[in-house]
Amino acid sequence: KRQTFGSQIDLQTPRLRDHYRVKEVLSPTLVLLNDGQTVRLLGVKEDPEQHEQAMEFLSNLVNGTKVYLRFDDHLKSDHEKNSWAYLYLANKTFVNAKLIKQGLVKVDVELEHKYRSRFLKYRIARGG
Repeated sequence: KRQTFGSQIDLQTPRLRDHYRVKEVLSPTLVLLNDGQTVRLLGVKEDPEQHEQAMEFLSNLVNGTKVYLRFDDHLKSDHEKNSWAYLYLANKTFVNAKLIKQGLVKVDVELEHKYRSRFLKYRIARGG
């Protein structure tokens, strides 16, 4: 009997997540990916008072960086046809949450989404 060593790769099984690169930060809550898809960060709203700081922070964090998306089962796209998503860096840093923790965006309380209560806890922890 012949023995085989190492992992066997099953090319038929879909990958757990697709990775993209952020081509451009369009706003503190909207990014353009390398495949042309625009993604609105789910659960966050722009804070006009923090616009410049949020743009700089997000650009430094994600521009040209490998990212992946996670979606909410109930929210697919906004009225402008941007995909709603939670954005993660390849190292699993949760970008939406990081923006809230830094006080650079507001929590979107108008939408019911998966991490709404967690995001509100982050805001309260910041004193907001």
